[in-house]
Amino acid sequence: MLRLLPQSEKEVRAVLYSRLERVSRKDIKRGIEEYCREAGITGIEDIDINGYGLAEIIEEITNRLVSEVAKEEKESFKSAQKRGIEEARERGVVLGRPRKEMPPEFEKLYKAYREGTITAGECAKILEIQPSAFSYMIKKYEKKSAL
Repeated sequence: MLRLLPQSEKEVRAVLYSRLERVSRKDIKRGIEEYCREAGITGIEDIDINGYGLAEIIEEITNRLVSEVAKEEKESFKSAQKRGIEEARERGVVLGRPRKEMPPEFEKLYKAYREGTITAGECAKILEIQPSAFSYMIKKYEKKSAL
């Protein structure tokens, strides 16, 4: 949240962010405009500092602030997401797409495929799956059989 702290006119005004989340360029610009209005500052477009207009400097500062806010927000989101996933796994929640069970006729087709009487593509068509899925099932079945 953007907060402006009014101090004596000779001191520099400070912009504090109690929490750097959900702050947009509009919020910052609105805060600066409000501060200038309350302080009676007019004509900021005409101020020149080392060849740069004050408006350009404010825009650059705003862009950098918003960039940092976005970076912090992304890191915060990732951290919260990671914690949520870990907590779900501790509760036994299975994440991701559910695994397909091997069709009952797979074993019979697998044996025919190993004997060479049928191709992997034909097995896949019979099971109504992709050939790559049939290959995956073969690997899974052979691994399970080896145990």
